[in-house]
Amino acid sequence: MLVLAFVFEADWFFRYLKNQLDYWRNNDMQTVTLIFQGWLPAAGLTMSKILAVLALAPILFEWQTIGLREAKSMFWLTGLVLAVVPLLGFSYRPEWAIATMPGLMLVFNRFTARWRYHGFVLSILIMLLLGWGLWAAALAGNSSVHMIFFPILTVILLYWVRWDVLQKKRLWADELADRY
Repeated sequence: MLVLAFVFEADWFFRYLKNQLDYWRNNDMQTVTLIFQGWLPAAGLTMSKILAVLALAPILFEWQTIGLREAKSMFWLTGLVLAVVPLLGFSYRPEWAIATMPGLMLVFNRFTARWRYHGFVLSILIMLLLGWGLWAAALAGNSSVHMIFFPILTVILLYWVRWDVLQKKRLWADELADRY
């Protein structure tokens, strides 16, 4: 069907892409730039560009470092990319934060694998606090929580478990703890 679409109307894909880009540019969705311009009218654009560069640098570094080694490392990198998207200046809706859930599930999995019961309790507490905080921010109409603070917290959590996700060998202390 895709071939037939290109045969009968060859430029449909480019018109679709143009419409999508126009939608992203000309809508009322929040961006980090708008939030920073509300906070600091004179320096908002500069601050958002600096934040975008600071958010993009780890992604490029990790992409070069991790590469396409194994599925778990690519899953972690995908979680990082999805968490950083709002910080890059794209239009973003608060309900799109659900896209960060796989990365958060990886974090909670690593907490539970590393600290068993305490990791499980910590995961539940973080989930409840994040859910309650995002819900309260949505009710208050505070989009900066969804656009800035939640992505930064997700990146911090992903980096907290980075070593555990990317490391192939376990520590001898962990192996001893599993045996005894």
